[in-house]
Amino acid sequence: MLELYKTDFEFDAVGAMVKVEWWWDSDKEAMMSREVQDIDPILQTNQNQYNDTDERARYKSETLNKMASIPMLAFQEIQKETGINILNADKKELKKVLNDRDFRKLRTRPGRI
Repeated sequence: MLELYKTDFEFDAVGAMVKVEWWWDSDKEAMMSREVQDIDPILQTNQNQYNDTDERARYKSETLNKMASIPMLAFQEIQKETGINILNADKKELKKVLNDRDFRKLRTRPGRI
């Protein structure tokens, strides 16, 4: 039987709140955790930035251009779905993920990478 033992709140690298629930499984005598994050505000900000950017606009910087904003918990989901760890991915793998229409909500700019 699962019982909620404790709930903590943490913040990811960009300051978004992540709720960590600690569950006690009395049948297995084991503690488990589950991380929960409301990513809707991040996705809405991404959508606003995406809509505000002209697809034909040139990149302003030759070194850094923001193309996406990815919630921390989404990294795990992307790896589960694609097998790609985008934290350690090469450019080709990263482009594959960011150009995939399934992950378009992570993009902050239209066009292909």
